[in-house]
Amino acid sequence: MKNTAVRTLSLFLVVCALVFPSHLRSQGVTSSAITGLVTDEAGNPVAGARITAVDESSGTAYNSITRETGRYDLANVRTGGPYRITATADGRSRSRGNVFTTLSQTAEANLTLPATAAPEAAPAPVIAAEDAAQTERVVVQGTAVDDLYSPGRTGAST
Repeated sequence: MKNTAVRTLSLFLVVCALVFPSHLRSQGVTSSAITGLVTDEAGNPVAGARITAVDESSGTAYNSITRETGRYDLANVRTGGPYRITATADGRSRSRGNVFTTLSQTAEANLTLPATAAPEAAPAPVIAAEDAAQTERVVVQGTAVDDLYSPGRTGAST
């Protein structure tokens, strides 16, 4: 009787191990991925471009670098979006918004960098020491706010 129970239990465990592992593994997937290709305007791949994907709903940022083929991969990103994907290389930059991800799927976001870098901002003017004004003192005034703090208040009631 004892051997029959052990055999039955062993057979049941073997059947469970063969039938259910795929279902058990799929329960752990809670993320997505974003991949894409970064090229220049001539269609050539851009290697070494910095990729930043920002989840606009949470502010979470994910980073990657393009390979020699111009391709990048961002694995394990939060499902949803929208994401703003930005590629930057050699002073050139291009962004693409409204990229959405689906659970355990890979979203594709290709970017084409402009031929020339964006113009740089003009440098701030330099003021010579003899032209600078000297401040003799700074006065800061404040008002007491004793009415905001109540030592008897517990925070439980409003």
